[in-house]
Amino acid sequence: MKAVIFLALSLAALASATFPTYVIPSGYNPKISEKINIDDGKMRYGLPALPSERGCWYLRFKVKAKNTVQIRFSTEDGDCENYYDVFIGMDNNRLTCVQRSTGKWLLDIKTPYILTGEWQYFYISQSYGHWSIGYQSNNEEIASFYDDDVYPVKYIGISSIEWSHWSIYHPGFGHNIVKTDIHALGEYKFIFPEIPYKKFRMLFAVKAGGHVSLVFSPSNGYGPNIYEIMFGVEGNTFSCLRRKEGEKPVLDVVSLDIMDKGGYRYFWVTYDGEGHIQAGLYGDSTPILDYQDDNPLTVRYWGVTSIGCESWWKFYTLCPDPQYVCQDEQFHLHCAYGLVDVTYALYGRENRYYCPNAHAKSVDCGDPEAALAKIREHCRGQQECVVDASNDFFGNPCSGTSKYLRIEYTCCVCN
Repeated sequence: MKAVIFLALSLAALASATFPTYVIPSGYNPKISEKINIDDGKMRYGLPALPSERGCWYLRFKVKAKNTVQIRFSTEDGDCENYYDVFIGMDNNRLTCVQRSTGKWLLDIKTPYILTGEWQYFYISQSYGHWSIGYQSNNEEIASFYDDDVYPVKYIGISSIEWSHWSIYHPGFGHNIVKTDIHALGEYKFIFPEIPYKKFRMLFAVKAGGHVSLVFSPSNGYGPNIYEIMFGVEGNTFSCLRRKEGEKPVLDVVSLDIMDKGGYRYFWVTYDGEGHIQAGLYGDSTPILDYQDDNPLTVRYWGVTSIGCESWWKFYTLCPDPQYVCQDEQFHLHCAYGLVDVTYALYGRENRYYCPNAHAKSVDCGDPEAALAKIREHCRGQQECVVDASNDFFGNPCSGTSKYLRIEYTCCVCN
């Protein structure tokens, strides 16, 4: 009788449930999203939002100016209380500075004549309070600093003390640092880097036809005290959270067909270090699972498994890494865990934004399949690999055009 009642309640819950919309994020788009001219000193808002829900962002832009330009990173799309101002070419083109809205200066360094009146390509990134400002063309860092009380900024504003011309690129999604697959069903894999922060946000993708589990633990393995997040439970019907090994879930939510064996679904998990853990779909800030633990764990390790189906997992960096080097430089591929697995490569040129050069005559240059095959052969079975971005290594796909090497790769801990 209890089973019949439970089934009836489950069917009633399914009939009345509202399910979240699945949002599959797109990859980094190197195309310019905004072109803006400023000659009145006013702040311009309404630019593409940063993917700051991950606690990190990476912005590429180019600017043409001769004196102070200002980039504002704020919590609201317009004037607000919490923001950072980055000044490049401040004090008559002599300084680069960063200031919080409280008035506190976080950076103040000499960078004489950093603005030339011609296009200059820059990046600004932030990851868990670690800021970096540098040149986009050769990935050279100008300065970095740490802010231990970072604002959750999401919006961008730009201005300048005199005239300026800007091109802002779409913020990137990032590339995965490690991936794995599960074929021995029910076996937990704890093979990943240790979590360095008491509180954290993690972004991951998983492809499976049913029950998958992501476990956070104080020890490097599945133990009595855990947070186990489960999606696709009971025939891809429920999502659950388990607090202790072998016990019933402390939380279960109807989430019909949340998993897809034909493609990756993207998720986020946050933990505040004080027992509050949440998980949801990427692109939707409303959590599917939301649990407050009265006896918080300090988690340092994480593992994955799947029950009754195979699964494929990808875990992402919090910030997109630059994935290209200019001609006659070297691309260093490195995996702290697993082996280098190159998924895309191009030696040539497909835009004028990477490694800008007067000799960039062609933007339709290179053979991705040939470059990928060459690098895979060169790096097969290695944790570290160095590739020369040179005609000697790849041949010359387009004479008279300066080239760059773009590589996308993961670190694979796979069967």
